[in-house]
Amino acid sequence: MTDLEWKILDELYLMNAYRSVFDAVRENASAFDAALVGLLQKGWLRQLRYDERAKDFVDVDPFDSSSLDNSNFVITRQGLLEHTGAA
Repeated sequence: MTDLEWKILDELYLMNAYRSVFDAVRENASAFDAALVGLLQKGWLRQLRYDERAKDFVDVDPFDSSSLDNSNFVITRQGLLEHTGAA
């Protein structure tokens, strides 16, 4: 796990918006997006989007790398285990 991946996971124990995580980790956009996609590919994050009809957040599955900046994210159980070293 890279330092950037660790920082991203650290921000996502609770659901958080793309911009909030981006601002917190203070990385350039292309590196941040690449790390986010890598974490999604590993299954360590869930991508969510607000659905007006459901009045709730719904999973984006499979993940959509073209809409990262309009999404929210949260760590998965596997991501939590990896982040804490319990995996």
